[in-house]
Formats: sequence, C-alpha cells, structure tokens
Amino acid sequence: MRTSRTSLSVGSGWSRRNSVSVISTPGEGSTFWLRIPATLPGHAPAGETPIRRALDQAPLALIVDDEQAARYVLRRFLTRVGCRVIEASGGEDALFRAASDQPDVIFLDLRMPDMMGTEVLARLKRERATSDIPVVISTSQVMNRAEEERLANHAVAILSKAKIADENGAEEVRRVVRAAGVPLPL
Repeated sequence: MRTSRTSLSVGSGWSRRNSVSVISTPGEGSTFWLRIPATLPGHAPAGETPIRRALDQAPLALIVDDEQAARYVLRRFLTRVGCRVIEASGGEDALFRAASDQPDVIFLDLRMPDMMGTEVLARLKRERATSDIPVVISTSQVMNRAEEERLANHAVAILSKAKIADENGAEEVRRVVRAAGVPLPL
C-alpha cells in the first residue's frame, strides 16, 4: 500500500505561513489540512501580550534527525537564539512537515534509517513548495572536500554536531541561522 503526501499553495495574497496539505492512501481516503492565521494582519486577539506576539513571529526551524538526543541539543540552542522549533525523526516526515509547516530554516541530518539526508535535500529542492527553504546540514559525519562542495550547492551551511556540543554551541547555531538569511532577535 502506498501513501502519498503533497502540499500546495493557493493564489496570491497568501503568505508563506498559509498552506493546504493532504495525505492520501489509495483505497482508504484522504485527509486535508488548511492552515491560515487565526487573526487578520494588524488585529490582535483579546489578551495578546507583546511576549506572545514575539513568540508567534519568531523564526520557525525544522530539525530533522532520527536521534532524539541530537534533536534535544539542537532544539535547546535554537530556542536560546530565538527560534520556535518543530521536529521530524525521519525523511518522509521531514518532507511532509517542510511542505505543511513552511519553516524558515531546516536543520537536516545526513544519516537516517528511512531516507538519507542527501535524498531529503534533493527532494526538498525539487518541490516548488519547499525549494526556497534554506537547509543547514547538521552532521557528525566527517566529510571530504568533494562531499562538502556537493552539499554546498543545495545547503546554506554545514554544521558539525561536535561544534554544538561545546559551550559555544548557541553562538555556532546563531551563526548558521543568520547564514541562512533568517533574522534573529539581538
């Protein structure tokens, strides 16, 4: 049985944060998601605070890694530098989350059991809905110059997991998020 997932954008006037997504299983049916803001631009809901507004406007990062501990470490630093975080533990889930949630940046591990990170990266860049999302490769793999150059054609940065394991991890994460062109709070 094959399950397919897709995402589409609807007409002009929709921001990057609006989306329509579907997951479909032949012979079983389809589930659709429609994501649009709960409030109109310039209109704050009752009880909204400046802190809540700032959190809602914080950049959204998608962490893709099959190792829970690695996601935890990266999540800790991303939230410290001012990002909201969503996670995927494998390639298929990452492709779906990227299309449906439209993160501002994706942190992608290269070695995962269901799909190699290089395949996830290629598929992200092939799809119109995700091709413009900057991707940071987050890996513990030691790469040679040719591998780094090949990845540099599709990723904005390569982040060594060893570099975020030390006390300067937050600064390294801040550096690569800014290299991805994502604005962060001061």
